[in-house]
Amino acid sequence: MAEELRKRTEELEVQNQKALKAVQDKDRFCRVVSHELRTPLTSIIGFATMLLDDSEEPLTDRQRAGVERIANSSKKLLDMVNGLLDLSRLDAAKIEVEPSRIAVGRFLEQVVDSLRPLARDKDIKLSVEVPSDFPEIVTDQRMLNQIVVNLVSNAIKFTPEGSVRVIARRNGTSVHIAVEDTGVGIPPEDLPFVFEEFHRSSRPGPKPPGTGLGLAISKRLAELLGGKITVQSKENIGSTFTLVLPITRS
Repeated sequence: MAEELRKRTEELEVQNQKALKAVQDKDRFCRVVSHELRTPLTSIIGFATMLLDDSEEPLTDRQRAGVERIANSSKKLLDMVNGLLDLSRLDAAKIEVEPSRIAVGRFLEQVVDSLRPLARDKDIKLSVEVPSDFPEIVTDQRMLNQIVVNLVSNAIKFTPEGSVRVIARRNGTSVHIAVEDTGVGIPPEDLPFVFEEFHRSSRPGPKPPGTGLGLAISKRLAELLGGKITVQSKENIGSTFTLVLPITRS
C-alpha cells in the first residue's frame, strides 16, 4: 500500500512538472512572438499615420483609403497581440496587483470622457451616474481602467443607436459598476460563453470588429482584484455587464 502511494505521488509530481513546463513554454513563446510582432506593427502604424497626416504631399482619395486600411488592420493585429500577452501574463501569474485609493466618480468620468468620441461617431448618448457620497475604493487603478474601458467600448460597439449608461452603486462591503446599453443584446445560447477567449456571437450577419479577448481578460482581471463580472441580456433590448468589487482589498 505504501509503495503504491509512493508511486502515485511520484507520477503526480511528474505531471505537475510537465504542466508547469508547458505554462512556462507558453509564456516564453507569447513573449517572444509578441516582441517580434509588436515592433514591426508599431512601425507600420506610425508610418501609415505619417502618410495620412502629410499636408505637403496629400494622398489621393484612393491612396488614403488604402493607407487607412493598412493602419486599421495593423491596429487590430496589435490589439490581438497585446491581448494574448495579457492572457499569458495572467496564466503565469506575472501581473501584480498595486492597490491605491480611487475616487470612483472622478475615475469613471475620466474613463467615459476618453470614450466619448466613439459614442459621438454613432450618435450614442453616453452617461455616468455616481451618488455624490459614493465611497473611495482600494484597488488596482490600471486593472480597473482596463476592465471599465473594455466593458464600455464593448457596449458602444454593440449599440447601433440609443444609449450607454455607467452606473455605480454600493452594496454592503462591495461596489457595483454596471454598464447598461440599449444594443442588440446577446442570444441566450451565447450567454454561457461570452467570457471565453475568442468567442464571437452566433448571430447571423456581419460581426463588429474585435479580437474576442476583451471580456475574457476583464473577467480574469476582476477575479484577480477579488471581484467578478456578471451579465444580463435580452436580444434586441440590450445588455448589462456588472463589475462587482470589494470596497477594500483584504
